[in-house]
Amino acid sequence: MRRLSFLLCLIFVFSCAKRGISPLEEARLEAQEAINNAESKIEELKSIGGDITEPQSLLDEAKKLFEEGKYKEAKEKAIKAYNVASKLYDEIIEARKKLEEMAKKEEKSKLPTTYTVGTWEKDRDCLWNISKKKYIYNDPWKWKRIYQANKNKIKNPDLIYPGQVLKIPR
Repeated sequence: MRRLSFLLCLIFVFSCAKRGISPLEEARLEAQEAINNAESKIEELKSIGGDITEPQSLLDEAKKLFEEGKYKEAKEKAIKAYNVASKLYDEIIEARKKLEEMAKKEEKSKLPTTYTVGTWEKDRDCLWNISKKKYIYNDPWKWKRIYQANKNKIKNPDLIYPGQVLKIPR
């Protein structure tokens, strides 16, 4: 086991030496990169109105450790700050999606399930125009839905009559 860790250490030192970077400089660069990543993620969280208190506190600790030359610890704190900010960001996005779905369901439940046909002269009611109404489907091409749901009342989709109560499928 000792040989393996010794070999891994040698490989790391030689790989750094090939690039002309000391292990200390390598650790410093990695810590700086982790701090930069955490800062970016915290800004992203802040831009959507998230609470940045915890990740910012961790980032501040990482920066302090970095200034003290404790690069490994600084990198670990910065990664933790990034992970906390990322988790909070994902939770907010997920909560917003759920709220949007709930709002759509609520809006859909407020839509009428029946429609009483008016006159052609006054309302210009035909299946096409009924489907086109914003509170029905807001899409005239969906007139067939109304026709299919009301086949027992409508023999010919071109002929509907004032006063007919049509089911509006959702």
